[in-house]
Formats: sequence, C-alpha cells, structure tokens
Amino acid sequence: FGASYDAFLAAIHPDDVADVDKAYSNSLVDKKPYEISHRLKMPNGRIKWVTERCETTFDDDGNPLVSTGTVQDISILKGVEETLRESEARFRAIAESIMIPTVITRKTDGEIMFANPITEELLGVSAEDLIGRKGGQNWNDPDDRIRFVKELEAKGRIDFMEIETRRPGRNDLRTVLVSAQEIIYQNEPSVIST
Repeated sequence: FGASYDAFLAAIHPDDVADVDKAYSNSLVDKKPYEISHRLKMPNGRIKWVTERCETTFDDDGNPLVSTGTVQDISILKGVEETLRESEARFRAIAESIMIPTVITRKTDGEIMFANPITEELLGVSAEDLIGRKGGQNWNDPDDRIRFVKELEAKGRIDFMEIETRRPGRNDLRTVLVSAQEIIYQNEPSVIST
C-alpha cells in the first residue's frame, strides 16, 4: 500500500478496519506503541492474517511526527489454530455423547480439564464443579494415585486398573476399572481416563 494512512486502512479487511483504526488512534492519545492481529484483504481477494506492531515518534510538543512499525504474516498460525479448534470441537462432541464416563486431567498437576455428562451422572457432581479439582481426589487409597502415575509413566497408558472410589460427599465405596492414555488437550500434556 502507499505511504498514507488512508492507503493503509484500505488494505485492511473491512470487518477489522474499525478495530485497527481504534488501536492506532488510541496509541496517538496514549503515546504508547500498540500491537494488534487482524486480516488484510489482498488485491487478488485472498485473506491474510497479520500481527501489526506500531510506534509513533512525537515532537517536544507531543505532536506525532512519524509512525513506524512491522507487519508479520501469521496466516499459517491462524490456520493451525482453526484446525486445532475444529479438532477439539469434534473431540468434545464425541466425548460428550459417549455413554462411558470420561475425564481429562492435566498431566503436570492432575487438575480436571474436562468431564463428560455421564461422569456428572455417575458422580452426582456437575462438570463445572469437577473442572479445576484434582483427579483421583475421590480415590479411597492414596497409594492408588501413585500406582496410577507410575504405570502411566512406564507404559504411556493404563488398561483396566481397579480403583476403589467414593462419590463426592458420600461414604459409599465403589470399585471401578480405569483405563487411561496420554494425550495433548488444549495444547497441554494431558491424560484421558475412562
């Protein structure tokens, strides 16, 4: 584009012009650099995602002299992010519809990141109440968690480990068979357990 603000705005996707213009205008008022990701509409009609960084130099009276910046093409990154979102949406649809209790925990700390509706029914606890709790909290024997982690580390998966567990807020013990597999979920090393 030509070296004018109007030419700059004309290259931006019409749906993003207001946000980019606002970011730039605010940077002139605040006298601070800005960074924004947005789309460009190329002359051939192709859409390109970019991250733009801009800094303005001001004179002693605070008037803008020149704005300089960089524009980095992030189209590939945006494509990967969209593919990942679609993949996670497909996974979530499957996991929520199967009639097997399914929980995903973060591998590093055991925090529950996902629980399907049948897990809610089985435990009598909503997914919202489960998310953020530590997996294995309801296991009767704390040594079972150690055994679980050791086997998972050694094999990368667990097939039908017998665990005694309690429903939250109740004293009734149940014996369940737990299978688990290491996965990547929401870009984090995780464990899916059924």
